Amino acid sequence: NFDSRFNALQSANPKLTAILFGRVRDMHRAEKELHRIFNDRRKEREWFALKPTDLERAQAYIDSQAPPTIPDALAYLRGKESSAP
Repeated sequence: NFDSRFNALQSANPKLTAILFGRVRDMHRAEKELHRIFNDRRKEREWFALKPTDLERAQAYIDSQAPPTIPDALAYLRGKESSAP
């Protein structure tokens, strides 16, 4: 449940104002990359002070790492079939 998770996180950090989420192919790789990208904005361990443009950049990265949808996968496979010799 998003609301209970947000409330639990906000209890640990009352200044929490935003959480980004999405589905990614490799959660550990995505988290490591986001930590690398925003290392200069790190406040403490898992907490970052991000500006609105940072949030947009982070969400764009998350979105770019999404696994393909079923229609995307089917279209890809159909394209492979039509280009087969």
